[in-house]
Amino acid sequence: MQKEKNEFFKVKNFSKKINTEYHEGPATFTRNNRRIYFTRNNFKKGKLIFSDKKVNQLEIFVSQLIGDEWTEAELFTINDKNYSIGHPTLSHNQKFLFFVSDAPWDGAMGGADIYVCKKLGAKWTQPKNLGPKVNTKGDELFPFFHKDGVLYFSSNGHGGLGGLDIFICKHDGYRASLPININQIYPINSSYDDFSFIINDKKEHGFFASNRLGGKGGDDIYYFEKDESALIKLKGFVYEEETGIPIMNAKLVLMDIAKGEKISNTKDNGKFEFLIEPNKDYQLVVSKLDYKTKKIVYLSSDYKNVEEPFLNIPLEKGFWLHLEGKVVDEITREGIENAQINVFNKTYNLRNAYTSNLKGAFSFALDPDCIYDFEISKDGYFTKNESQISTYGKRKTETIYHEIVLALRNLKMGSSFVLNDIYYDLNKWNLRSHSKLELDKVVKYLKDNPHITVELGSHTDSRASETYNLNLSQKRAKSAVNYIISKGIKKNRISAKGYGETKLKNHCKDGVKCTEEEHQENRRTEIKVIGF
Repeated sequence: MQKEKNEFFKVKNFSKKINTEYHEGPATFTRNNRRIYFTRNNFKKGKLIFSDKKVNQLEIFVSQLIGDEWTEAELFTINDKNYSIGHPTLSHNQKFLFFVSDAPWDGAMGGADIYVCKKLGAKWTQPKNLGPKVNTKGDELFPFFHKDGVLYFSSNGHGGLGGLDIFICKHDGYRASLPININQIYPINSSYDDFSFIINDKKEHGFFASNRLGGKGGDDIYYFEKDESALIKLKGFVYEEETGIPIMNAKLVLMDIAKGEKISNTKDNGKFEFLIEPNKDYQLVVSKLDYKTKKIVYLSSDYKNVEEPFLNIPLEKGFWLHLEGKVVDEITREGIENAQINVFNKTYNLRNAYTSNLKGAFSFALDPDCIYDFEISKDGYFTKNESQISTYGKRKTETIYHEIVLALRNLKMGSSFVLNDIYYDLNKWNLRSHSKLELDKVVKYLKDNPHITVELGSHTDSRASETYNLNLSQKRAKSAVNYIISKGIKKNRISAKGYGETKLKNHCKDGVKCTEEEHQENRRTEIKVIGF
């Protein structure tokens, strides 16, 4: 279907390989439009597949465009004939797939919930429930992820005008903000069911479905577009405080929590312009290298009778700091190319993304008197978080060689690493206080990488009997796992395994005389990746 002027025309069958005599529903495409994930009745070779309760469920299917033809659709990797799985939507970076299911998976809230999985190489992680901020005991359906990081979805569990209402929240693939009713932004919701909301990249126009009165009958599709005549222009001028000289190419970030960020730069004459909604408050952050960053709160109540608000923004000469670092493989110590480095300025609530170069090196500017968090990720590696990097107290331009040589461990099934400083008293399994500090690192690993499951294995040396060592190691492994679970890690993500003396790392088996150091090599605690 295409739109020309104010008329829609040329409705035609999308593909005979995709459309069948059964139901095909909500779909999402990769950015190159050559792969589609869509909802369909579960069937194979023309034969419906039924659940154990004799119900035909919905599942997600995948097809690729080869030349001008779509391939025969195949079941998505996450499927279950006993429960419905559907309504897929891809994040803009194509790393996350959000979808809906009524399966009783870990974290299920009730009814249909929204889940997310992450792509690691050619595989997808196990689904993760979006949690109680988004999901309720009711139904959460029809998610749509916009390129600016806003997730739109319909719910009958968050309250509202009645039936299914459309809600929005910010989501980065890991965390969600509190949802708000879309009527705080667009006058969309009614007292009937409103769902299947989509909007174009520039948020100029979009579609949704509703069974409200006044339609053609049943569920109808509605079109909407932005009325720019209802917007006002916010203009301004950025200049050097001491001289009054215009500052060109200053970066401006206009923030509205509900709709995300608008980013612009000043022109050669130092001027800028945004289209904003009347009666709405904004935060504006202005930055430029060699000047002090400035945060301005725009309160609409201060400009009630002003047709075109104008802001004069002087920037004081200042200094910036430069952070240099390197992303390296933990084993080979070689630089990792194209690692994603997400930088969050907690002081100004700003986010920026950078990429490591061919040698794994990176560098970028930091504001003085700010607190930063960093997240470093690369497909096939553990995600690493570096928090609370401070520039407070710095009073001159300099390059900071922060100890942020970020080591990422190659992530694959069966990967393992030894935990240092996990010690127990003789014949005991109670954790010492310094052992808990080491286990806290495991807790952080698991929180940083919510898609993996691991085994904690405890090993002994060969002294004492095999049976005794096996029992002791199991108790020690269980003690460590119980501590990790007590720190908020779900018990289905980590298991305890006592190996006793069955996996010695050297020649020190029964009857062989060895030094204490050689026996110590065998007494170890290991973490092994056993699932995604």
